[in-house]
Amino acid sequence: MAGKNAAKFEIPRFDGTNFALWKLKMQAVLVKDGCAVALLGKDGKPEGMTDKTFAEKDEMAVANILLALEDTVLFNVEGESSAIGLWDKLKNIYEGKSLTNKIFLRRLYALKMKDGASVQEHLNHFNLLISKLMALDVKIEDDEKACLLLCSMPDSWDNLIMNLSHVKIHDLDVVIASLLTEELRRKTSVGSHGDAMVVRGRSIDRDYGDRSKSRSKSKAKKKVRCWGCGKIGHLKKECKGKRTADGDALPALERVENSNRWILDSGASFHMTPHKEWFYTYKSCNGGVVYMGDDGECEVVGIGDVRIKMFDGCIRKISDVRHVPTLRKSLLSIGMFDSHGLKFSGGNGQLKLIKGILTVAKGELVGNLYRLIGETMFGEAAVANTKPDSAMLWHKRLGHMGERGLQVLSKRNLLPHLKSVSLDFCEDCVFGKQHRVAFSLSTCKSKNFLDLIHALIHVKHPISLGGCSYFVSFIDDFSRKVWVYFEKKI
Repeated sequence: MAGKNAAKFEIPRFDGTNFALWKLKMQAVLVKDGCAVALLGKDGKPEGMTDKTFAEKDEMAVANILLALEDTVLFNVEGESSAIGLWDKLKNIYEGKSLTNKIFLRRLYALKMKDGASVQEHLNHFNLLISKLMALDVKIEDDEKACLLLCSMPDSWDNLIMNLSHVKIHDLDVVIASLLTEELRRKTSVGSHGDAMVVRGRSIDRDYGDRSKSRSKSKAKKKVRCWGCGKIGHLKKECKGKRTADGDALPALERVENSNRWILDSGASFHMTPHKEWFYTYKSCNGGVVYMGDDGECEVVGIGDVRIKMFDGCIRKISDVRHVPTLRKSLLSIGMFDSHGLKFSGGNGQLKLIKGILTVAKGELVGNLYRLIGETMFGEAAVANTKPDSAMLWHKRLGHMGERGLQVLSKRNLLPHLKSVSLDFCEDCVFGKQHRVAFSLSTCKSKNFLDLIHALIHVKHPISLGGCSYFVSFIDDFSRKVWVYFEKKI
């Protein structure tokens, strides 16, 4: 008997979301522990069960339910002592069956999968909406589920939908299996399909002077779709504009104006630039070729170092930069930075390159590309334009070191390019030295319990699910015991 219930099962605590799934797991736990009968209440108590036995099962069920709730949810059911009361209150709060909830969950009928998205993720979203509708006693038959699922697919799946329309689609499992199989087929055939399109495009572009072939060329091009802008009637290499639907490229005007800027590229294998005049040190070499995204080859003719003035005014050296004359953009490889121990942090339109606690470079989001914030120092001009470092700059570099400490380091020639030490007013140092005056110690101390009580009223934002806007705290000065009470009005 000791090993009968030795297995222990834990479920994630309920935090106020997806009540239907948590309720199903919780019922299984109660059944496993033999206390699910407590959910029937005293009126539904089986014949032959004593009141003492039922009370024990009820206490066990209450303990299981309370231990499976997060603190934020536990406050809403405080005061319930029976399992059925606790269960009904959770259902009333998180499983509302009002008309508003039903209309909200009817978004199932407006569900639409984005082209190129994962079918498995779409099925998970679809099944989640179905489970929520079932929790609200809204029943949907399998044939209707199959029709809704097919209607939610994008237009590029019309061929499969038409083929399934000639077969009985009342079996939802058949429809799901067909969708997953079609997705797998598309992933495995995308390479061969792209090659076929390239070959077909080359055969169309050939012109041998025959009028009949020239006419067939124009007719065929009417059916060709550009992979760049998505329009019909021309190929990608003939497209005069850039892609704008997905925003994965810069506008043509911006590409010309910013041709001398660096792009932070996660797909580049090396740092590369077509500008030879940017190199501070340069060595000609036969560096092989670099393959582009369209399998085109660009020859590497040299390698060297480039100096860039970063966003903070510091000039940093980028080593092992390849010279690729036929390249159109200057690329900084994120993979190369990663191999040198740099970390990345992105968000809000900025990408930061971090080494230790120092941010060494920043990139700004333009279109969907991160462009380096900085200026390239051209060749030997990188040394000629380098200004002597000021005392204030070394003051900030060394953690706001004092003027006397800087003078000691300068005498030992440990601060390059620093000629004189004279610090100006530093606002950051003033703020850093500010401190808050300590509170005076209390002169009144209690000697016994409840001699002195500290009471505070707090405003709660946002309002709790139970509708409480305030909570009052009482603290015993002697034992430091705390009582907290939630109130709707004060």
